[in-house]
Amino acid sequence: EPARYRWTESQATQTVARRAHRLYHSYLTLSLSRRVLEKNPDMTFRVHCLRRLFPDARFLFLVRDGEQTVASINHWSRRNRRQTQAVEDWWGVDNYKWQLLLHEILPSEPLLAHLQAELQQEQAEINKAAVEWIVTVQEGLRLLHEFPEQVMLLPYEKLVQSPAETLAAICGFCALAKDQTFLTYGQQALQNNRLYPAVELADYLQPAFRETVKNLEDIQQ
Repeated sequence: EPARYRWTESQATQTVARRAHRLYHSYLTLSLSRRVLEKNPDMTFRVHCLRRLFPDARFLFLVRDGEQTVASINHWSRRNRRQTQAVEDWWGVDNYKWQLLLHEILPSEPLLAHLQAELQQEQAEINKAAVEWIVTVQEGLRLLHEFPEQVMLLPYEKLVQSPAETLAAICGFCALAKDQTFLTYGQQALQNNRLYPAVELADYLQPAFRETVKNLEDIQQ
């Protein structure tokens, strides 16, 4: 089956469920763990499928300042790009991930659907990163409204500024006992908050970007 950006409930078949549970059970056994943490922004578009596979799952909707996120993706992609028989970077092999985003996600995103022609031609890393941030945040906000008991909004800036309080809240949300080793490590690791220079997006993306920034600000008030 070809790769998909979005996973739906229909893909959570009994066969897939058995395989997923077997895989995670093996991991938990080998790692002597009780819970699995999957850190992948693309999972935002797979929550409906994951809820069917794991009904008691909890989702941390980690969001960061838009400009900092865009700059970070741009930096990562440039630093890790590899040229073999194809180009491999943040956007997959020869832009495969980007093409999936354009064809599967963009048409249903109200803020960007009318820009499909422009985005099909887009090459700038900064602008592509902004598009990914917009569609991911908008999807996350919809999930937060749809599944408030299972999705927790987690602003990155709050995590850095108040790590002890925020990490304790995460433990409570995930029904995990507070662990001092975890809390101490988190407070130490979150002290180094790298800031990137301001970014400049294409004019045609500015309205959608600003609207998404406003949506995030509104929900945090």
